[in-house]
Formats: sequence, C-alpha cells, structure tokens
Amino acid sequence: MDSSPMKEKLDNIRDLIENAKPAEEYFAEHTSCQRDGSANVYQKHLDALMEEFDALVGDDYVNKNEAMSIRALVAYVAHEHKLSEAVACAIVEQQFGLEEIRMLPKQRYMEVINYLVDFDPRRIMN
Repeated sequence: MDSSPMKEKLDNIRDLIENAKPAEEYFAEHTSCQRDGSANVYQKHLDALMEEFDALVGDDYVNKNEAMSIRALVAYVAHEHKLSEAVACAIVEQQFGLEEIRMLPKQRYMEVINYLVDFDPRRIMN
C-alpha cells in the first residue's frame, strides 16, 4: 500500500471526489443533462471513483458507508458543540492517528463511533 504509484492514484481519486461539485450545481451548468435523461451520469461517475478508491484501499479500512456514517456523526457533534466540521474532523483524525477518516482501519470503526458519541471538547482542551 505504501508504493508511490498506488499512493499517487489514491491521492488523485481522493482529490477528484473531494473537489466534485454538488450534483445540483453540475446539473445547473449542464442543463442538457436534465433534458436528455442523463441526469445520473454525474452521480454514476462519482460512485465509480468511490468504488475504485474502495477497491484500491481494500477491506482493511472502513467502507464508503461506514466513512459516511462517521462523517455524519462528526457533523452532528460539531453542530452540538458549536465547532466547525473541519475542527471536529481534525480532532478525530488526530485522536486516532489518521491522515483522513477514510483510512480508518475497519476494526477501529466502533471505537471512533463510541468516541464521537461520548465526545466532549473540554477533555481535549484541559
């Protein structure tokens, strides 16, 4: 997994996924998509990139649904504690020694969920 070409490919796919426009914005720019019935092309492309990323990462890490669940809980925790999502995400990544949440080992999934359920930013700051 540490080989340079694979890391580069993962980084490229991650950049494409993270920098993808919201579907509504994409469709607004390409109104012909809505007229010719190909409105799902954008989402299919994004899903294909995410599947390729999952395939490269393998079964050792959380899958797309698990990562989305963690991110949703991070968003909720951030809102409840009046933090930005970026700060809450950075706290989780720092706490678990991650470069990014998507690279969380599968066996630590419930540990992160439990951490977020019991999240208290005062413990971090003290």
